[in-house]
Parts: sequence; structure tokens; C-alpha cells
Amino acid sequence: MVEINKLSKKYNNYAVFDNFSHSFSKGINGLIGKNGAGKSTLFNCIFGTEKYEGIINRSSSISYLPSNLYFYPRIRGIEYIEFICGAKKQKVDYTKLEHLNSFLKLPLKKYAANYSTGMKQKLALLSFYLSSADILLLDEPFNGLDIEAQHICSELMFLLKKQYDTIIISSHITSQLTNTCDKIFYLNNSVISNSYQKNNFHLIEDDINASFTEITDHIKNYL
Repeated sequence: MVEINKLSKKYNNYAVFDNFSHSFSKGINGLIGKNGAGKSTLFNCIFGTEKYEGIINRSSSISYLPSNLYFYPRIRGIEYIEFICGAKKQKVDYTKLEHLNSFLKLPLKKYAANYSTGMKQKLALLSFYLSSADILLLDEPFNGLDIEAQHICSELMFLLKKQYDTIIISSHITSQLTNTCDKIFYLNNSVISNSYQKNNFHLIEDDINASFTEITDHIKNYL
């Protein structure tokens, strides 16, 4: 679980969050919101790479997949996996790795920096599955993926659910969240304006469209 109490975060004079409070419970939590809503900032605060005011209660055992993946130029796929597991003081289960990669078909002996976007995402998710922690943060993991890679990454999420107590995923692709998550939260104007359970995921698109009605009406009138 991640418990956030009265989080405040500013960049110069711009307040991204002001006394923001929310809890992310066990399972796969989805987080949607427009660009600039604060999703990445929230992840950085939870992970501990941003300074903030307020209290965030969470386990120290945490993994984070940022929206912009970076791989050192001369690190091979297998070396990346070994590095991630080693950083958590865990050994690589090579039998499990070989079995999963028979489906993922990642060229683990080649340099990860030369992988396609989808291959990089699959490599990162595979490394997180082979290691383990209590909390996993995934910032826009479906960005830039083709249909096949999106499907594979969604399936990997269900495997990750067995390894992590709490997973938080942000995405602009609501269909991927509704296919993957146990619950979804709409971050709008620095607050959680709506929350959804599986039985009312169908309301998400309507609520998002309603929040943009004024903008779309202006465009229609202009046309």
C-alpha cells in the first residue's frame, strides 16, 4: 500500500500538488490524467527522487519504470537483467528467464540500447518480474508500443501482480488500463476527481469527455 498525506510539490511558483492525499491499495492501480496533471511528478515523489512537503508512507522495497527508459550504450540485455536483480541483492532465476524469453524472444546477448521501444519495455518488465519488491511504479509503460507489444506487456502485468503487493500504472491508453487494472483513478487539476472499480470502468471515457466539453465546443464552433 502507498499512503499519501497532504503532499505539496512546487516547481518555482507553480504548485503541482497542494495538500494532496490519497491511498493506493493492494493490486493493480491505474492512474489517468492529461499531460501536466502531475502523474510523473507523483511517481517521482513516491519513489523518492523529488523533494516534497507532506508524508508518503510506503515500503522501502520499490521498483520504478520511468516513461523515458535509458540504457547504457554497451550493456547487453542479459547484463541489464543481472544489474536490476543485483541492485536488489537477488539472484537471477535463469531457468525462469529462459522459459519466459522463449515467448518474448528478446535478443539478450545484444546491446539493449539498440532494441526497439517495445523490446526495451519488455526487457524492463521482464527484469522486474525476475526481481521482486513490494511496490512497482510504471509510468506510461504502453507508450510507443505496437498492438502485439501492448498485449504482451499487459500479460506481463498479471505476472508482476504475483511478485508485487501494490502496482501503480499511469497511461493515456484507457483501454489498456481497463484490461489490466483492478481499480482506476482520474487525476484532474491536482486531485483525484473520480475513482472506478471494474464494474464501472465503462464510465471512464464519458467522464473524460465531459471534462473536455468546453474545449471541444470551442473547436466545433470555430469549424
